[in-house]
Amino acid sequence: MKSSRENYTGDRLTINISGTIYQTRERTLARFPDSLLGDPMKRQKYYCAKQHSYYFNRHRRAFDSILYYYQSGGRLVIPRDIPLRLFFEEVEFFGLGDDALCLVSKGLYARKIKVKENLMPIGATQRRIWETFECPESSKVAKVLSVFCIVMIVLSIVLSCLTTSAYFQDRFCVESCPVQPNLTVIEQCCTFFYEPNTGIATLDLICYCWFLIEYFCRFLSSPSKRQFILSFLNLIDVLVILPFFFTHFIDTQGITSLSSLLGVSKLLRLTRIIKLSRYSRGLKALGSTLCASFRELKMMMMFLIMVVIVSSCLVYLVEMKHPQALIKTVPDGFWWSLTTITTVGYGDYYPVTGEGKLIGCLCTILGALAFSLPVIVLAANFRTCYKSDDSISAEYHRNLRRQAYRRW
Repeated sequence: MKSSRENYTGDRLTINISGTIYQTRERTLARFPDSLLGDPMKRQKYYCAKQHSYYFNRHRRAFDSILYYYQSGGRLVIPRDIPLRLFFEEVEFFGLGDDALCLVSKGLYARKIKVKENLMPIGATQRRIWETFECPESSKVAKVLSVFCIVMIVLSIVLSCLTTSAYFQDRFCVESCPVQPNLTVIEQCCTFFYEPNTGIATLDLICYCWFLIEYFCRFLSSPSKRQFILSFLNLIDVLVILPFFFTHFIDTQGITSLSSLLGVSKLLRLTRIIKLSRYSRGLKALGSTLCASFRELKMMMMFLIMVVIVSSCLVYLVEMKHPQALIKTVPDGFWWSLTTITTVGYGDYYPVTGEGKLIGCLCTILGALAFSLPVIVLAANFRTCYKSDDSISAEYHRNLRRQAYRRW
C-alpha cells in the first residue's frame, strides 16, 4: 500500500538529483523491488516533505542511465563521458543488484587491464618473468625488484642532475695552437672539454646497464612485441638508453651538431621520472584523474585563453598612448596578462595608467576563480580513482591466480 506522501501525485514520483528533477511512476521502480528506489522503505529516509520529492546528492548524468535501467526492465547503458569507477559507485549506491554491478565491473576491468588480461605470455617461465617485471604485487620477488628499479631510476636522475655541475666534472685540454717555450698562459692554446668524473660516470654506466637488461627482459617475455615497442613508457626507455650508450662508446667531440643533439638527449634522461608511475599507485591515480577531468580542465583552459586575449588587448589600448608605458605591443600584453592571472607577477611588464591597473585587478580575480573551479572535480575524481585502484588490482591478481591454477 502506498504512503500518503505519494498519493498527492498518484502513481507518479518526483526525484531530485542534485537539483535536476526527474519524474517516474512507482510501478516502474517496483520492477526492481530490492533496489534503493524500488523499495519504499529504503527510499523513505531521502524523502523531503517540504518539496514533496526524494532528494539524492548524487551524480546527475549517471542517474540518466540508472533511471533508464528501471524503465527498460534491466538494460544498463554505460555513459561514455563518465568515469566507470564513478558510475560503479552510483550503481552500487542505488542498489541495482549484482547483475548491474557485474556489467559495470566488466567494463571497468576490460578498460583498465585489457592488455594485461587478454595478452599474457603462454609459457610458464616467460609468464613468470613478465609478471615479475610488470606486476609489483604479484610476488615478493616482484616487490623487491620494483623497489630496486625505483632506486636505480632515482639514482640515475640524481646523477644526471649532478653532471651538469662543474664540481662533478673533469676538465680536459685539447691543444689548439703550437706549443711555445715562452708561453706562460696555457689556457690560450687550449680548448677545454668537460666530462663527468670517473665515479659519477661509473655509477651512471651501472644504472643504464641495468635499464638495458630490464628492457630486454621485459621485451623477450612480453606477449606482444609490437605493442611493447609502441608503448609510451617503453619508447621513453629507448630514447634515453640508446643516446647514453652512443655517447659512451663513440667520440662525438669533433662533430658539433651531433654533440649538441646528444647534449639535449642527456637532459631527456630526466624524463625517466615518468617511469615511476609504473610503481606508484598515487601517480597512476593522478594520471587517471587528469584523464577523467579532461572536460573540466578544457573548459578552464578555454576560459583562461579568453581572459588573456581580452585583457591583453584592453591593456594595450589604454597603455599605448602613455609616454612611460611598458606594454607597447599586444604580445607584451599577453605575457603581462598570463603572469597576472597565474599570480606569478615577474614585474618586467606592468600597467602605469589607472585603467590598466583596474584591468590587472580584474585579471587577478578572474584567474583565482578560474583555477579554483576545477579543484572540487579534481578532488572527487582523485578520490574515486585512488579508492577503486585497490579493488581493480585485487581483482586482477585474483584472476592471475585462477589462470595459473588452471594451467598447473
